[in-house]
Amino acid sequence: MNSEPLFLPLIAELELAKELNVTLDDYKISINNALQDATHASQLSSALLDFARASYNASQISFTDLRVDEILADAKVDLLQKNQDYRIGIHYMDNMADKDESNYDFYGNPYLLQVVFLNLMENACKYSADRSCRVEIEVHGKTLKIRFIDHGVGIDEKELDKIFDLFYRGANKHDEKGNGIGLSIVKRIIEMHHGSILLTSAPGEGSVFQVRFCSDNKKAALRKTAFSVFILLFYAFSHSDLER
Repeated sequence: MNSEPLFLPLIAELELAKELNVTLDDYKISINNALQDATHASQLSSALLDFARASYNASQISFTDLRVDEILADAKVDLLQKNQDYRIGIHYMDNMADKDESNYDFYGNPYLLQVVFLNLMENACKYSADRSCRVEIEVHGKTLKIRFIDHGVGIDEKELDKIFDLFYRGANKHDEKGNGIGLSIVKRIIEMHHGSILLTSAPGEGSVFQVRFCSDNKKAALRKTAFSVFILLFYAFSHSDLER
């Protein structure tokens, strides 16, 4: 991707400051604008790179053993370090299944999962008047549910089906900067991990993004792999008998 267009506003701002007879305060304003443009360009480049990764076939992504709750906690720490006015609470719901830490064992890509959690927590904080996000995590049987709850302006019912479309930005988001890529990335990564995401929202009532994973996903993957190996071995032995 040619990155030059991303930096055109930055270049123009610096050229203007260089050529004009300006005061120190004018220079400060120009530098501040240039920094904002550079940050926006960097964020857009990172988002496009994440989108490309999320578009890979799952077989092209390296998966490993991990703990979903630990990835969630790491995402929270990372976000709060960059946004000190945000408030994020992670709540383990009162369910006996939540007491068993093995329920959070997972087989996935830690970087991509952190991208999911960062996006959902940042969106909740960004669009909440009090800059807060409530995260609820619970287990029902083999289903792991993580809810990201905000107290924002909410989303109109007509927009709910479009919210995960690439580059789509809702009518209520004009006051906040964004590129319309984040939620599309989130959905693709979740589906790559055989999960799903559900949005419930209403104007004036905030939004809830619920992510659902199968906490038994590694066992399912191992069964699938074992079955594939069995088929290959059966095929090999069958053909070796025929050749004799």
